[in-house]
Amino acid sequence: MYPWFAAWGDMLGSNPVIESFNTSGQGFAMDKVAAIQTEKGDIQIAMSNSGPPVSGSYNGGRTFASFPNLNYGTLVGAFNGSFIGGGNYISSAAAYSSDIAVNGWTYVGASAGNFNAGAGGWIHQNLPLWAIPLTNGGIHYIRWIVGPAGSYGVPAGGTWTDSAIVTAGGSGSNSKVAVIGSPTTYGGYGTLYYAGYSNSTPSTGTFFMRAAAFSSSGTFITANTVTPPAITGLMQSFVSLGETLILSTVDNKLYTSTDGGGTWVTRTSPFSGTSALAISTSVSGRVIASSANTGISPKYYQSADGATWTEFANFSPPINSASYGVPVTDNGFVYLTIANGNLGIRLRGFAG
Repeated sequence: MYPWFAAWGDMLGSNPVIESFNTSGQGFAMDKVAAIQTEKGDIQIAMSNSGPPVSGSYNGGRTFASFPNLNYGTLVGAFNGSFIGGGNYISSAAAYSSDIAVNGWTYVGASAGNFNAGAGGWIHQNLPLWAIPLTNGGIHYIRWIVGPAGSYGVPAGGTWTDSAIVTAGGSGSNSKVAVIGSPTTYGGYGTLYYAGYSNSTPSTGTFFMRAAAFSSSGTFITANTVTPPAITGLMQSFVSLGETLILSTVDNKLYTSTDGGGTWVTRTSPFSGTSALAISTSVSGRVIASSANTGISPKYYQSADGATWTEFANFSPPINSASYGVPVTDNGFVYLTIANGNLGIRLRGFAG
């Protein structure tokens, strides 16, 4: 089913392909690292930051440089060959890039709103959907675009649309989105899930979810109320893995839903303690978990369902280092990023 399955076995045991580089990368932030592969094959990595400089790499992490600022604060995710995101201040802008080195950022939509890193997924008949969460004027929106079936990278010159999710307080910079591709109970042919807070100061009591249904042709239908899990700490990661939604929190809690958010199951984190738990976007049918706990020496676990986790073998990072999230690219590259004091260390496993 997954063309990289055999290579996962190498990463998990016998012969992982791992490289380590000392870097001067800045802007490390838990769960705020994204990666793409450009059409010409270059691997680019972007580290979101709440202010300049925005650090990134044009060469897969071998060296780091300051990327062009999208805004004063730049929060970016990635899907299907493109970075997508925006700024985290009122009247910020949103943009995408399929090759930072060549094109920089392409701004999309009005320069008004408060954004977070974007995400995406495949909906009906292999249509790629990219979306960025935002708030503007007391309303939560998604700024989204759908590409041609099977295409790679955000379509240049395509039309981005703002669709209202809910009227509520809060800040888009605290919201996250995830996509499930098959029809769900919400009547669509693919569903985008929006998780956020109804107050600009996030709290577990103001956490909410909505499900935005899309038609078979890739148009927005409506947003529906979803009952979220009863989280005890703020949201850290919100991703999809096939038809499974996975949510993790800053207090090391883990929740999954296999019925489109209808019910949630509390899972056991692969890590001990109460440090933040980050879950990567999916790559070749797996997600990767990492922890901010500096006392355990960074470990990484992979899962095909969000419930059962297997540790990466043959991996010995420095003691008292913290993981800072795991960015992946669509072709199967996996980048395991850790930090030790002011030293950034990039570890790359190849799963393709």
